[in-house]
Amino acid sequence: DYVAGSLDDPCADGSSPFELTVTFTATDNCGNTDQCTATIIVEDTNAPEITCPANGDLTLECGEYSEADITAWLSGASATDVCDSDVEVTNDYIAGSLGDPCDGNRDPFELTVTFTATDDCGNTDQCTAVIRVEDTNAPEIECPANGDLVLECGEYSEADIAAWLSGASATDVCDSDVEVTNDYVAGSLDNPCADGSSPFELVVTFTAMDDCGNTDECTATIRVE
Repeated sequence: DYVAGSLDDPCADGSSPFELTVTFTATDNCGNTDQCTATIIVEDTNAPEITCPANGDLTLECGEYSEADITAWLSGASATDVCDSDVEVTNDYIAGSLGDPCDGNRDPFELTVTFTATDDCGNTDQCTAVIRVEDTNAPEIECPANGDLVLECGEYSEADIAAWLSGASATDVCDSDVEVTNDYVAGSLDNPCADGSSPFELVVTFTAMDDCGNTDECTATIRVE
């Protein structure tokens, strides 16, 4: 009593293979009959085939990405299956779990994401890809807001110079505490007009460096007159 095309896909109820009982009937010329039954079992033991996002690993610039960027990348994973036309693809990424790069070193932050394809019969396949957060942008430094420092010979102290030097600042989209240094050496100022003409001038270079080693510089002048 089998009808062509009557077989269905397995695991339609989420658990069992599809089974169809077929009745075979033997009939002789006098109409006497005998029957037996057998079962056609359609099962799916083959795993789907998953493909991680086609553009490979995801590289993000620190401070310049959103969760929407990550979601768009995650959605690029896909899967095919010979039996299930709508394979479920999931991943283990947790929103907000990315860290900042260069935490204690100069390396980018990396998170491995596992993608899992599961068909209706519970067969699975997995692949992994990496989300990488890096910082390639330099901080922005500002020399002391009051500009160059003019000192009157014999009327200044190193404290005056230190206060001026501390006026340099820097900002960064990724590092909230940018290190600012300078190349001034205490006691290096000379008296003006040593050559009989000009005030003494010393150019000071200020350098801002973020956690990833990106730098920015500016210069200002100390003038003794």
